[in-house]
Amino acid sequence: MSGLRVSILVMLVILLTGCAATAGPVQVAAFPLATPIAKYPPDPIIYRSYIEVLVSDVDQAAETAAYRATANNGYLVSSDSWYADGRKVISMDLAVPTYNFETLRQDLLSLGQVVNESLSGQPANPPPYNQPIGYSQITLQLRPAGYYVPPPVVPPPPAWRPVRTLQQAFSVFLTIFGFLTDILIWVVVVAGPFLLIGLGIGLIIRRRRGTK
Repeated sequence: MSGLRVSILVMLVILLTGCAATAGPVQVAAFPLATPIAKYPPDPIIYRSYIEVLVSDVDQAAETAAYRATANNGYLVSSDSWYADGRKVISMDLAVPTYNFETLRQDLLSLGQVVNESLSGQPANPPPYNQPIGYSQITLQLRPAGYYVPPPVVPPPPAWRPVRTLQQAFSVFLTIFGFLTDILIWVVVVAGPFLLIGLGIGLIIRRRRGTK
């Protein structure tokens, strides 16, 4: 019996050891680890603008435009001038960082009277217009204030007004009738007495002849 007890005791120890080993939770499956996705900022937009402005002094306006470009971390790319109808015209190409493009644009618009403006843009990669990435370009044309001649304003045709036409016609009729009436009055007043005298003399002569 002691041998049987020993065997039973050994079996119980083995069972208890196996239960203790498997007492914790067993992981059956696991979610895959999330891999972070790299996010890149969108490509900046490079702008190209053309602005035509009428100013009182083109040289002073050109100096101001170049100064404003420098103040906005930009620079003067090129400048050209010519004379049209004896008056000086200046064209300037200015480069400015894109983040200061709108500030410089507003400064240039305030130089005078804007008569023409165009704006276009595209991503900075590849770099357009042979400019470094991140720089936009503004072409500014300065013209003297009296250079631009607006188109003539054609007045609308007058409306037909029959009442006014009748009044004008009646006014002309009164003018002509009054002139004729004035002539008749002059004839009656000036020639009337002489005509009456002549008729009276003729009547007397006839009576005398009849008496003889």
